[in-house]
Amino acid sequence: MPKPFVIFPGDRSRALSVVGEKITVLAAREDTQGYELCGIERWFRFDSDGAQMFSVTGMGSRAAAFFRQLDADVSDGDDIAGLTVVANEHGLRIGTPNE
Repeated sequence: MPKPFVIFPGDRSRALSVVGEKITVLAAREDTQGYELCGIERWFRFDSDGAQMFSVTGMGSRAAAFFRQLDADVSDGDDIAGLTVVANEHGLRIGTPNE
């Protein structure tokens, strides 16, 4: 059974560069014993400078691993081919908001 834990600001891992955005993984699947929401399509658009988002994913997700690989393998947010390769390796499909 997962045990509660606290992440203090000074203990956060470095922010990952994910297609032009900075993402800080506070707790990965390994930290929570498997509770990261998978299987749901989503997209986001930020219209103001300084906007922040807090996201919680669910059981079985591998979001943190996906973000770490994007940070390592895809340096440019315009690299759709690289993004697609990494997404496919994680069982994800790249779509558009109109689909």
